[in-house]
Amino acid sequence: MPSSCPCRIIGSSFNRLSTSKLSGCPPPTRAGEQILPITLIAVPRAAVGAVALTKWGRYKLLHIIGFALLTAGIGSFSVLSKNSSTAEWILPSIGAGMVLDTLLPAFQAGIEECDSAAAAASWSFVRSFGNILGVAIPGAILNIYSSQYATDLIANPTVRSSLQNGDTYASATRNFVVTLPEPPQGQVIEVFTKALAKVFLIGIVFPALSFLLSFIEREVKLRTVREMEFGLEDKKENI
Repeated sequence: MPSSCPCRIIGSSFNRLSTSKLSGCPPPTRAGEQILPITLIAVPRAAVGAVALTKWGRYKLLHIIGFALLTAGIGSFSVLSKNSSTAEWILPSIGAGMVLDTLLPAFQAGIEECDSAAAAASWSFVRSFGNILGVAIPGAILNIYSSQYATDLIANPTVRSSLQNGDTYASATRNFVVTLPEPPQGQVIEVFTKALAKVFLIGIVFPALSFLLSFIEREVKLRTVREMEFGLEDKKENI
């Protein structure tokens, strides 16, 4: 499901931006502390998903549950504020972890083992392409809505121009925001807050589409015995 790749990037790359802007531009160490639980949750959940797949040999239910949690998690980002606790930021990691290591085996399940290498290479290409979309699409959304909200909320023309004409992401740094006086600083943070909410709201489409497609996903029982032409040949001893 290529649509899982964009939502994974939206939830990681743009969540790092939201940790900074929604919290009032904290120091980098604090932003790192806020993003750490997401990483710590995703890795164990990926291990749990892989173990469950190995034990049951079934992946469809894991995909349905994982994409449902991922959809809810991406949606929850849209309502975050500077008063939100760190615990509210880890829900997408639970869903992402469940599908992280279970998509490729599902992709390879319906093909012959001799085609596994080609399938893995194709999957890697599709996933990389999805990663590109996962940055380009939300980046465009962020620029569009930041420019719109900057026009409505920021009175200072110089500060306003910094969030327009495609310069939004470049201006999303602590060094830029903390140098601004009030009220422009608060106005800039409000623009980022509203624009990021739009990014995550629209980003729900990707995991939601994957969730719906999971119900019509064809489930093939995973093989337990390897039958392929490749590998090391056993040496037979001459008697």
